Amino acid sequence: MQELDARQQRFVEFYVGNGVEAARAAGYTGNDRTLAATASRLLARDNIKAAMMAKDARAESVKIQEDTKHQIATRSERRGFWTKVMNDVEADMSDRLRASELLGKSVGDFIEKRINVNADERLPKNCTPEQLEKWAAGDDE
Repeated sequence: MQELDARQQRFVEFYVGNGVEAARAAGYTGNDRTLAATASRLLARDNIKAAMMAKDARAESVKIQEDTKHQIATRSERRGFWTKVMNDVEADMSDRLRASELLGKSVGDFIEKRINVNADERLPKNCTPEQLEKWAAGDDE
């Protein structure tokens, strides 16, 4: 595929649906009719089409990254939001309580650890793997 010259590259960069304006901005000369013919001729070329597709793909990739960046809240943004709702005296109490719950969960306030003391007492000290298997099967005599 043939490389684009500088004017063709500028045409691709400036093209956003209006070929006459893109051709004029890229440095092509003539009246609107001449520029329309130039734009039509350029848009029919395979290398221009490929460059346009690549430009669109790059733009879409950037758009997706920007959209994703703004859609996914960071941990501190979520905590800030929950804190704001929790402290908002105008908000419904159920919303404030839910925000405080989520805020507490996010920092581990409600983690509960249980230790089965009975199992530790029944487990033989320094046992062999065979003894451990017997103990686990309930056969610890």
